[in-house]
Amino acid sequence: MQEEVRHDAAFMGKITAGATHELKNVLAIVGESAGLLEDLLQAPSSRDFPHRERILKALTSIRDQVRRGTHILTQLNRFAHGADSDTASVRLGDVLENLKALSDRFLRQKALSLTLSGAPGADQVAVQACPVSLQRLLFTGLMALAQEVPQGETLCIETGAETDGLWCRLSRSKGALEEEAVGAIRRIFEDESAAALREALSADVRVSRDGVLVRLPRSG
Repeated sequence: MQEEVRHDAAFMGKITAGATHELKNVLAIVGESAGLLEDLLQAPSSRDFPHRERILKALTSIRDQVRRGTHILTQLNRFAHGADSDTASVRLGDVLENLKALSDRFLRQKALSLTLSGAPGADQVAVQACPVSLQRLLFTGLMALAQEVPQGETLCIETGAETDGLWCRLSRSKGALEEEAVGAIRRIFEDESAAALREALSADVRVSRDGVLVRLPRSG
């Protein structure tokens, strides 16, 4: 069954990656068309065109959304390609940037924002792991944390390097977690599925009032 699950994940990743390529092409055409219309409306002969300023404003909005959509699709494409192999050498910085982009909608639903920070070069350190499993572990921690903080707060992910690996901490930007929140997050990571995920990644996860600390072994 586990082998079939891996094949299913690879299949979904391949289909998703192909679809994101096609959607990026669609957005590129929309963006080019908006740019052409904008150029035409900027021409001297179009100065008296009815509702010109309103149309230009709408075209600017379209181009902004095209850029936003292209960024999201790029990150989704990278995530989909993470299912190409069971294990790979991945940079933590790339994983976190991907996580930030793809979790944005879930955080916005609680009026939360996310910042990334860390020691110089720590985000470039590579870990040997299944990319999808690593994303899932960090996403689990991020969503568990999001459930335990008030609306409007900023969450942080800090990274650092150690001799034999690296760490990242998911926390509130200000203040410590309540003990009740610590207990709720711990229970999530003690779940059988989460425990199996930690074991597969050789990850050490500690939950305290300071947040969720994840330690990962460095790539050989």
